[in-house]
Amino acid sequence: MSILIQIPRILGKYTNGQEQFSVEARSLRAALNEIKHRHPALYSCICDETDTVRTHVNLFVNNEIVVDRKTLALALKPNDVVSVFQAVSGG
Repeated sequence: MSILIQIPRILGKYTNGQEQFSVEARSLRAALNEIKHRHPALYSCICDETDTVRTHVNLFVNNEIVVDRKTLALALKPNDVVSVFQAVSGG
């Protein structure tokens, strides 16, 4: 089933400029695995070497923050939207 992935413009350099793309996945973990397969550099910005979501990254499914950042077992439905946000810091 098709899931839409949305990423910040700055990460588009890892997807040939695409800020949105579709993946076939039934769970959030499966969607991330598809990103890992298709866009490994983007995946490295989202997850660390232990496949854990990086602390400065938040994931949303249909505008709801993903609370379970460890297993990412959240089931997805056709046409769900997964959004990736990076924390912004500065002074």
